[in-house]
Amino acid sequence: MRNSELIVHINNLYALFERLSKGKEKLPVKLNYAIIKTLKNLRSEYEIYDEARMKLLDVYNVKDENGEPMYKKVSTNTEIAEEFIADWTKEINELLNMDIVVDIYYVDLSVIEDNELSIEDVAAFEFLLREPVITAIPEGVKAWVV
Repeated sequence: MRNSELIVHINNLYALFERLSKGKEKLPVKLNYAIIKTLKNLRSEYEIYDEARMKLLDVYNVKDENGEPMYKKVSTNTEIAEEFIADWTKEINELLNMDIVVDIYYVDLSVIEDNELSIEDVAAFEFLLREPVITAIPEGVKAWVV
C-alpha cells in the first residue's frame, strides 16, 4: 500500500461510518470489527506520514514575520512559498508514493452476501474483502496448482 492509498482508505471508511450513522443500515459484526481494527492500524501509519508531511511544511510553508511556518498558527494554512513549489511537489509526491506496510484485517466476501449495502458503501471497504479460502482438499484431488 502507498501513503496516498492509506489516506483514501481512511477517508472512505470515515465517510462510511458517517453515512451509516444517519440511516438504519448496519454492518455485519465481523465486517465492523475488521474495519475498526484496520482503521486503527491505518491511523497509526497515518500519524507517521503526517509527521513527515509536517517536516516538509516546516521547510516549504509560507513563513510569518518571525520566520515561523504559517501552518503552526493556522492549521489550515498549508500554502507553499512560491519559490519552493517545485521542490515541495517533488518531495510530497515522493512521500505520497512511498510503499508502506499496514496490517489489514481481511474478511470473507460471504460476510456481506445478505446485506443491502450500496455500491458506495461496499467501495469504502472493498480492500478488506477476500474470496473464501478453501480449507479442505476435495476428495479425488491429488494436488493444487497455484
